[in-house]
Amino acid sequence: MSQLEQHLARWRQAGLLDADTAARIRAFEASRPSAAGSWLARLALGAGGLMAAAGILLFVAANWGGLSPAGRSVLLFGSLTLLHLAAFGASERLPHLATTLHAIGTAALGAVIFLLGQTYSLHASWAHGFLLWALGGWAGWLLLRQWPQLLFAAVLTPVWVMAEWVDRYPLIEPVAPVGALALTAVAYLVAEHGTEAPVPRRTLAILGAVTVIPLAAMLFVMDWNRRAVVPPSGDAAVISLVLFGLPLVAGTLLRPRGAWHMAVAALWVGLLTFGSDRPALFDHFWAALGGVLLALSGVLDASPRRISVGFAGFALAVLAFYFGSVMDRFGRATSLLVGGVAFLVLGALLERLRRRLVARATEQAA
Repeated sequence: MSQLEQHLARWRQAGLLDADTAARIRAFEASRPSAAGSWLARLALGAGGLMAAAGILLFVAANWGGLSPAGRSVLLFGSLTLLHLAAFGASERLPHLATTLHAIGTAALGAVIFLLGQTYSLHASWAHGFLLWALGGWAGWLLLRQWPQLLFAAVLTPVWVMAEWVDRYPLIEPVAPVGALALTAVAYLVAEHGTEAPVPRRTLAILGAVTVIPLAAMLFVMDWNRRAVVPPSGDAAVISLVLFGLPLVAGTLLRPRGAWHMAVAALWVGLLTFGSDRPALFDHFWAALGGVLLALSGVLDASPRRISVGFAGFALAVLAFYFGSVMDRFGRATSLLVGGVAFLVLGALLERLRRRLVARATEQAA
């Protein structure tokens, strides 16, 4: 059942619509242009935007060596200004094109910062370049309220934090900032609840869904190598705790009613970040538990995306457990055959359960 049919059924049960009005609504929605064309146009604009940005960078790189420092500045700032002026000019008639041009402009801002940094010695601290780029993304979001600027800001701010850590503490493994990044990804996921969240919250949720599993995997890998590196102490330990607390506060502000989601996530990530000397079997259990908790959070919050990410994390944890702790105990052929059959059955059962939970969450959100 489509979302439209779910809404119509709910409104008819509430006595807000009769059968004739519902039929007219269906006819009106059916007469509207298909969304496929809109997605095709957005795909073309996205591909064109990437190609245009790459072309600008190649043009600047080809002429970079023959320009004076003043000429380089004029070329870069001129390109940046023209992109945003063209976007403002197209905003009324072609809003999608305007959004694409503004996004190219935000990407070009990074090129401006780092290319000029080669001229004016910004390479002494590249982390400052990421900070300036992130500030540009936040400024663009405040002025334009478009999702690409929010995406740039949400990505570049954690990147700046990681760059600052590596710059200040090159001998200390960045377990704390990676843990903070993983908790930030959870905060992005928790920002979306239901199936009809606003575009900014959907943007953050998609970013969190893409990054949370790789960041959690990095924490497990770093823990296995932690004995070979210098542990944080002194001001580094204090900064580690501060970095860990910031995404916890941000997630609570994004979703005040879901603060307990962030508290549970903080406990899960905190054990990986600050704990040590754990047996491998416990790590496999902890990874699977993280997937289960994330899926449960999605069920309680009517978030299909969180349910799917949680199931993916659980499946990967089981897969890692089999290849890391079980497969070596059998022969190569036996382990592959048994593992293949087991994962086919397990995958089918998990997918069936996931679909049921997603359908239930969709009905609750409707």
